[in-house]
Amino acid sequence: MKTEIDGSIGGGQVLRTALGLSCLFKKPFRITNIRKNRPNPGLQEQHLQCILAASKLSNAEVKGAYKGSQEIYFSPQEIKNTSLEIKISTAGSVGLVLQSLLIIGFKYPLEIKIVGGATYGKWAPSVDFIDKVFCFWLRKIGMQIDIKVSKHGFYPKGDALVEVKIIPKDKYESIFIEKINQVKKFNLIAVASENLKKRDVLERMVKKAKDEIKKKFDLPVDIDMIYQKTSCDGCGLTIYTDTLEGVIGSSLCGEKGKTAEEVAKETIDMVLYDLAKNSLDRFTADQIIPYLALLKGKIRIPFITDHIRSNIEVVKKFIPAEFIIEENYIEVK
Repeated sequence: MKTEIDGSIGGGQVLRTALGLSCLFKKPFRITNIRKNRPNPGLQEQHLQCILAASKLSNAEVKGAYKGSQEIYFSPQEIKNTSLEIKISTAGSVGLVLQSLLIIGFKYPLEIKIVGGATYGKWAPSVDFIDKVFCFWLRKIGMQIDIKVSKHGFYPKGDALVEVKIIPKDKYESIFIEKINQVKKFNLIAVASENLKKRDVLERMVKKAKDEIKKKFDLPVDIDMIYQKTSCDGCGLTIYTDTLEGVIGSSLCGEKGKTAEEVAKETIDMVLYDLAKNSLDRFTADQIIPYLALLKGKIRIPFITDHIRSNIEVVKKFIPAEFIIEENYIEVK
């Protein structure tokens, strides 16, 4: 029996979570009203590539997989093909494509090469955030994940090159993430096209971020500035903390009309706000929901987001998990 999902409860994350869990449990689903309330409803490039990648991995039967489609049917088989090359023809987000694949990698070893797409994009986690922040927690539960970025990509051409290797663990422990507040240092990864070097984009971005950090913390700041030849101009910033308990962070891409300083200020403000809540960051909090359902446990979050609510609803379609939400905690018993 197939699972029915109303995609209007959220954005593309509803689809990505459904694809990953569908492949894990070999459970078919139909999703309607995909991204119904968005300015450009239906499947976009990164969503389509998620479907095609999951389909190739699981030899799935798929209906409705085309750009702009608001309904798909997906019926996976046993995963046997664990090596895959994904081609993203636009600046679709590499980080978003990885979300489905990481769920599949919870159980199956994967080797993925992603050609094209953007490593930094609007409304999407950067690949550096996925690697340094979100995957920190997946590595902590036992998954081995290696992400290599050979080339960064930006809107509108993309053209990134990213290789990912995932090795699952035979047996996992439950997830317990309590207070996160003992900060040891901050880390900045600033990336830009080499054409922007003459405007000191990364130097300005890093200086602003450091100035904002120093207003509240007298701590070391590790800096990685990368100017790189890319197919079109762009920039992005990932900021994350090392704490005694784990890692939290945020990322943003540059966009037309926004200064390097504004990008830095917005990025660090999100990190400092979530850090003040002694919790996971808001982005990890919603992405970790499927793993929390699979392993049980308890996490502390800064606040409840629409992404968290919609991800919980999708997860419950595949896993009989009872989520308990109390103040800043989410627990699955």
